Amino acid sequence: ARALWDVTRNDLLYHTHSNSCFRALIMLYLFHPSRCSSEFYLEVMPQWLESWSNVDRCPEFDFLWMVMFCRARKYVSPEEYDWGSLRRYLLTQCGYWLQIPVGGVSADKSFPRAAPPGKRSFPSRLKAFVGSGSKYEEGIDFVSKVTKLLVFCAGPHTTKLLSENSDPDKMPDVSSD
Repeated sequence: ARALWDVTRNDLLYHTHSNSCFRALIMLYLFHPSRCSSEFYLEVMPQWLESWSNVDRCPEFDFLWMVMFCRARKYVSPEEYDWGSLRRYLLTQCGYWLQIPVGGVSADKSFPRAAPPGKRSFPSRLKAFVGSGSKYEEGIDFVSKVTKLLVFCAGPHTTKLLSENSDPDKMPDVSSD
């Protein structure tokens, strides 16, 4: 796992606008052993999240990173890693994944309409390595990974940590004036 990460790390972190980044993630997805020490996962997961957040609007890229984090969650206890950062990233991306429109249509025709944001995709020659089925199956797998990670990130350990860290005396006063 260490050797594979050392080979792919630079492409994933610093070549995010090239096909070498996609190729590196596919190599990581295909050849990274699931069973690794929690110390290894704790070392690489912040870098994984950084790499993932450097490429936006690419569902294939998102899916493969979700698979990697699903593997890691089996070996890293909830108390060892700040799963809240992953939860926040997943919730932020849900608007795009669910195609929730942002903004609205105005009656004012002088205001220019923005085009929808473009999306990126893996080159077709690299998609073959991921083994995609039908679009329906891809969608089901995608939703499965999102929900698995969100449920894990928002599990009982998160509630416990929130209740331990919340002091009612330090809560902001939201009463109306």
